[in-house]
Amino acid sequence: MERILTQSEIDELLSAFEDGEIDVRLKSDEGDDSTHYSHASKIVSDIDLTKGQNYSKWRIANLDIVFNAFARYYSISLSNSLQRSVVIHKREIVSKFFEDFLSDLDNVGVLGVFSLDPLKGNGLFVFDKSLCFCFVEMLFGVSAESAFVVPDRELTAIETNVIRSLMTEGCSVLNRAFDPLDQLSSRIARVETNWKLLNVLSPETEVIQV
Repeated sequence: MERILTQSEIDELLSAFEDGEIDVRLKSDEGDDSTHYSHASKIVSDIDLTKGQNYSKWRIANLDIVFNAFARYYSISLSNSLQRSVVIHKREIVSKFFEDFLSDLDNVGVLGVFSLDPLKGNGLFVFDKSLCFCFVEMLFGVSAESAFVVPDRELTAIETNVIRSLMTEGCSVLNRAFDPLDQLSSRIARVETNWKLLNVLSPETEVIQV
C-alpha cells in the first residue's frame, strides 16, 4: 500500500519548491544542463463551430438552459402582448447546414434576422404564415370564438411590422435568458418574407435549430 503524504508534509514540499531547495530542472538526452520544465502531456481537440459538428454528439448543456428559459419568458411576454394565454415548449435541438435549413423551411410568413452582440454571427426567428396571421388577428382584437382562416396571400407591410414588434420582444427575452452566460445585446436587424433573400451565412455554415 502506497504511503499518503500528510498535510504538513505537503506544505513542506510546496515550500521547498518555492524556496528553490528542490531542483525541478530536467536534463536533456544529450546530458546538457539546459533548463526546461516538466509539463503534463495534454491532448487538445479542435472544435470548429462553423462546419461538420454533430450536435447530438457534441451537446452544449448551457444552451438547453438558455432555450428553456427563453421559452418560459417568451410565453409570459406574448401572453401579455396578445392578452391570451400562450405556452411555448422547446422541442429538439438539431444542427444543420444553412443551405439544408433553408430548403426545409415551409409556409414561411416572416423571417427576422437579429444580431447577437457581442457574439459574432446572427440569429434568425422563423414565424410561419399561420402563426403570423394568428398573431395579427389577436392583436387587432378578434375574439377567441371567431373562426380563423389563413389567407392565401403574403403578409402586407403593416402586418409584417406587427410581427416585427413581437420579434423585438423576443430579442429582449433572449437577452434576459442569456444573462447567466453573458451580457447579450441582440436586436432585430431586418425582416424578410422571402427566404431566398436571406444571405446572412454561407450555405455550408452549420447552424443550430431550436
